[in-house]
Amino acid sequence: MSAITFLSKDENLTKSHIRFLEGRVLDEAKAAGRFTLDNSTASGAKLPEADRHDMEEFLDQRTPTGFVVFKGSHAVAAHRPTAPQYAPFVVSTRDTFVKDGTLKKEGDRLVFTRDVEFSSPSAAAAVVHGGTANGLTAWKDKAGRTLKEIEDG
Repeated sequence: MSAITFLSKDENLTKSHIRFLEGRVLDEAKAAGRFTLDNSTASGAKLPEADRHDMEEFLDQRTPTGFVVFKGSHAVAAHRPTAPQYAPFVVSTRDTFVKDGTLKKEGDRLVFTRDVEFSSPSAAAAVVHGGTANGLTAWKDKAGRTLKEIEDG
């Protein structure tokens, strides 16, 4: 049995947002054809276009345990000089990824050869930046909005 829950750290998700998300998740589960659904009738609440966009981004970022950096994404080639002292996990993670082929050197950068799931946006940003990073401000969408701005609505 599987269940999906939606949590908001700052109460930004309204009942309408949750109904919209429920409808979208049920649609995806039906399309996948790999689940037996006990509740296959979703309300699929109507939302203003801006809210629909935010909820679609919310779904795109959702994974069971964290934040995904997609195959083909770039990372800096060298970690920051302070990383061994202040972010040793970044150094060891990047070393492991280079050794196992997850990160491949291409010119003056590293490229992810597969999708990689991290425990948080900040952990992902730190590996990409080669040192400590705040994922809420490091990640931006195509319009230049930070993850924090997107989450704050």
